[in-house]
Amino acid sequence: FNTLETIRMRSLLKGENETADIIGELALLFRNSMDWRSEYISIQEEINFVEKYINIQKYRFGDKLKYYQYIMESCREYKVPKLAIGTFIENAFIHGIETSEKDGVISLNITRNKEFLFIEISDNGKGFPSYKLEEIKKMLKHADNQMLFEAKSTGMLNAFLRLKMFCEGNVVFEIDSELENGTDIMIQIPLLYVTNEE
Repeated sequence: FNTLETIRMRSLLKGENETADIIGELALLFRNSMDWRSEYISIQEEINFVEKYINIQKYRFGDKLKYYQYIMESCREYKVPKLAIGTFIENAFIHGIETSEKDGVISLNITRNKEFLFIEISDNGKGFPSYKLEEIKKMLKHADNQMLFEAKSTGMLNAFLRLKMFCEGNVVFEIDSELENGTDIMIQIPLLYVTNEE
């Protein structure tokens, strides 16, 4: 963090304001991701993290990237595991947008009804072939902590397991993807787990 702050200050002194701003976003992103004093944060705090990440990616991709989000106001103070949303946004970049030649679009929608919180993440990126999608679904169906030591890519698995523990197993997680046509993820959590009410 201190190293990034030093680079940011040097950028400001040179008049490189856009670079300084992005380095500032990156420094805060690192600081927030390393701070595990609380494992659960509000959706608003998680969105702040996501927006910093998006800003960094927009600096990299420019007009090739579009990001849309809708968060129902009544959902913003609900608690979720830290990085539970951010991890899936990051995956959308790494496995979807980065490897696609077309302009990237990522959308995040967070809504609720009387019983459930819904988190939906979509991208129009590379997507997965059907066999890979089935592998992912099978992995998540049988997911346990031991898999974290064996899997090549643990981001999605880690986030899913933390959501599962958070909800005592009562989380619905659906993923759909098609090669060259992007990926859609839907997470459904009973409201009793995300509110501050006992």
